[in-house]
Amino acid sequence: DFSVDIWITEAESTINALSKYNWTDVYSGLDVDTRKILQGVASDLAAINCIIYDMSGYTSRTEGEDMINVLRDSALRGMALLRDKKNQKFISDPSTGSL
Repeated sequence: DFSVDIWITEAESTINALSKYNWTDVYSGLDVDTRKILQGVASDLAAINCIIYDMSGYTSRTEGEDMINVLRDSALRGMALLRDKKNQKFISDPSTGSL
């Protein structure tokens, strides 16, 4: 769906802007497990837009809003990791971590 593609691109741009780091450019060089953080935040942000666009699949508006709240909280947790400069360094190059 065209709308979903746009929302995913918007989510990626939002992640890059909020973390002040261009994850899109380095994504292919990241470890598979660390990519999951980016995928999680992007999918959470895109899913929020999907729910807002069409709440007809929920039994009530409150149910849709609850899902949005859960997704927003998850996105905020992921963004907190991505904003931290030490985490950015580790995610970009896991060999910089300490044991």
